[in-house]
Amino acid sequence: MGHKMKEHDQFLVGLLKEALSRTELTRAEQKSYLESLLREFEPASLRNLITCMLSIELENLHQFADVVVGEDKGGA
Repeated sequence: MGHKMKEHDQFLVGLLKEALSRTELTRAEQKSYLESLLREFEPASLRNLITCMLSIELENLHQFADVVVGEDKGGA
């Protein structure tokens, strides 16, 4: 990675490192995984993917919250 990384790219890498640290991979495996991700994908592509995944998760949380709130109102 010879090019200077932008601040938001550094944030992305930090986010990926944190996510990988929560897996059962060893530190060496985490490093290898992160390096291969960054080799294969431009940071902008990874940001796009992560943003899309988070928006899907957020939609799911909203749907779940609507169901729970609906159940609470129905039971009252």
